[in-house]
Amino acid sequence: MRTNRRDNPGTTCEGVDPNRNWDFMWRVIGPTTVCNPCSNTQGFVGRLPLSGARIPKYSLAL
Repeated sequence: MRTNRRDNPGTTCEGVDPNRNWDFMWRVIGPTTVCNPCSNTQGFVGRLPLSGARIPKYSLAL
């Protein structure tokens, strides 16, 4: 489930799933990996790791 509405450049779709946008094992292919920014069934992992709005700050804090 997407909880943000950040723009995805090059598409008309919005949002990145913050739970799947961490740098550890980012975009590892698995049953819940979604590389399509327009997917509404699963959370989009983002174009780059830590590209979500708050994820880089959370990563530094941990």
